[in-house]
Amino acid sequence: RILKYRNSIGGFHSIEQILEVYGIKEEVYVLNESRLFITGSPSKVNLNTASYEDLNAHLYFDRKVSSIITKYRKQHGPFASVEDLKKIKIISDSLYLKIEPYCGI
Repeated sequence: RILKYRNSIGGFHSIEQILEVYGIKEEVYVLNESRLFITGSPSKVNLNTASYEDLNAHLYFDRKVSSIITKYRKQHGPFASVEDLKKIKIISDSLYLKIEPYCGI
């Protein structure tokens, strides 16, 4: 399950993401935390070139977010930086922090 989840999000950026895997209890995480490590960086989705389908294929981008990102890009032109996501009203601070490591320009 951990490997499948890791692959579906493009890699872990934080060991705490293990807690998002179905069936992993916090007690198990705490017992094994010292054994966990991250190698490499997660795969990034290019906000300026990714299609709706590309965005929606990522576990963290649902249909609504994928749609609004592609519509925003059509209306306002290419993203100058990943921080431009903060200009989109439906992207809360918590969602931004979750998807930011997976976004690129």
